[in-house]
This record gives sequence, C-alpha cells and structure tokens, in this order.
Amino acid sequence: MWGSIVEAPFCRKPAFIRNWHLKQRLCLSADEADELLSYAEVGFQQDLKDRCKQPAFVTMAHHFVSHAWRYNYSTFLDALATWDARTGKDLTTYFWVDAFVVNQHIADSYPMEWWSTRFAQAVGDVGSTILVSMPWEDPTPLKRVWVIWEIFCAYQTGARFDIAMPKKELEGFRAALITSFTKVQTALSKVDVELSSAFHKSHQDMVHDEIRRTIGFTKLNEMVQLRMTRWLIGMASRELQSMKENASPENWKDRMGLQDNLARMLRESGNFSGAEFYFKELLTEVEKTQGKVTLQKANHIDEAIAFSEQRGIGIETACSAVVEFLGKTM
Repeated sequence: MWGSIVEAPFCRKPAFIRNWHLKQRLCLSADEADELLSYAEVGFQQDLKDRCKQPAFVTMAHHFVSHAWRYNYSTFLDALATWDARTGKDLTTYFWVDAFVVNQHIADSYPMEWWSTRFAQAVGDVGSTILVSMPWEDPTPLKRVWVIWEIFCAYQTGARFDIAMPKKELEGFRAALITSFTKVQTALSKVDVELSSAFHKSHQDMVHDEIRRTIGFTKLNEMVQLRMTRWLIGMASRELQSMKENASPENWKDRMGLQDNLARMLRESGNFSGAEFYFKELLTEVEKTQGKVTLQKANHIDEAIAFSEQRGIGIETACSAVVEFLGKTM
C-alpha cells in the first residue's frame, strides 16, 4: 500500500515515516541516505509513542521486495506502482521494504546465522518475493550479493517470485520479447554468484562464505537462472495471451514471432509438450492465414511435421523457417 504520509510502500511491522526532510530525500538512493538516520530508525524515533496503534497503512505484508540499493527511490516506487497496476487487483497491496523495516545502523551486528534462519523464514512467511530489476539488458540486482541471497531464500522457502520494472523499462522489455528475444534470455541468465558484490566488503565475504558452506556457487547459479527462466516463460506467455486477445492484422507477425520464441524456450527448458503445443498452433495459424503454399515455400513442412515424434525438433525447424520467411516477405 502507498502510505498516506510519504507515498511509499509500507511493510510487515510498524515503521512510521513522518519526517518532512526524509520525504524530500526519497529521490536519493538508499546508499546515499545511509549517512543519515536509516528510514526505519527515523520512523521509530518520531512515532515511538504510536507504535501500538497500528495505523491503516501498516499491516502484514503481501510481498517481500528485493532490490539494489543504488536505485533512487522515485525509480523504485515507479517499478512497484507499475507492477501493482499490471496485476490488475483492486485490493490494497502491502510491501515489505527493508529500508523501512530494518535499522541499517545495527544490521551489521547481525550474524550470518540470523540471515540464514530468521530472515529467510520471514521471506518464506510473506510468501511472495518481488525483484525490482533494471536495466533489463544488464540487470543490476543479479550482481548484488544480498539480492542473490534473497532470491535463494525465496527458492528455499517456496515463496512465489516475480519481477517489477519501471513503466518505461517494462515497455522496452516487452518490445524486446518480440524483437530481441535471444538478447533477453542472455541478459536474464547472465548470473555468476561468485562475482556478486556488496556495498560493504565484509557483507560480501560473509554471504559468500555461507553460500560455500551450504548450496555452493555452481548450484546457486543454476537455481537463480532457473528462477529467471521460469519468470521469463510466464511473462512471455502472458504477453502472448494478451496479443491473442487483441489479435489484429497489425500485430499478427509480432504475435507469430513471440509464439515461436516462447516455444523454443519451452523446448530448451525441457517442457517438450508445451513447446510442441505452441509450435503446432503456430503452424496451423500460419497455414490458415497465409495458405499451405507459403508453408511449402518456407520449408518442407510435411517432412518437418513427420519428425514431430522427436519431441518437437522437426516442428521447431519448420516454424523457424516459416518465421524467417514471413519476415522477408511481409
């Protein structure tokens, strides 16, 4: 929910923010604000006497928000507002945001055991993690060790996972799903946990040591990549469904291209039945609108379909040729 005082997302426990100077400084990144009192610290000092009153803008969180602290807060809020609007729900949404909950001036004293147990449990209890990520071409959060740790906590506890982007960033990403799909896949899978860093070197070393002790860098890389791939499949599926619901001659070519891209990704991830469904649907749609002659010009379609028992390999070859052919002729 957006708080009535500073229009910022509030969280799991009361952290009242009513400091006018802080309101003016929300354009700063959390790193820049670190030299001041932490947001949570200011809130508790200002409203200590009201802590038990539970105002309307504070309640149990629906979503844990993971983000890189180098983002400024106007961009951060834009991402959450865009995500909230995209979900299409009328209910008030409450976000768990670390800067408004955790006193950053004492967090350094918490041992790694605390982050591995109580903190991880909190992520699981909330049940949903939203990663604020930008730019999509080279996501900053995937280079930050604390964000990687939070994604791991979400995976370990079975929490749902989604990604939020500012409005303009999301528009560019959605366009890239059609025009630069391979680039999108590469950007979201480019994870090397061992190279992740933190603002404080001591934090980086502490978390890296815990990763070595538990899951290991290689397995954690695979886990993060799997999470990102699943999200991308879901995002592409929703975008394709939206294009189908608003089907028109103008978006036909883009829709076919996105469906081909989605089918390829499903196949690469091992979902052969899903890939085959989209490939066959694509071929049927192309034949229906362009005629069988177009398909035969694009590829030996009958031969390709004959190999469909090979878990979509033949169909993929046919579809790729069709999409390439249509791109040259339309």
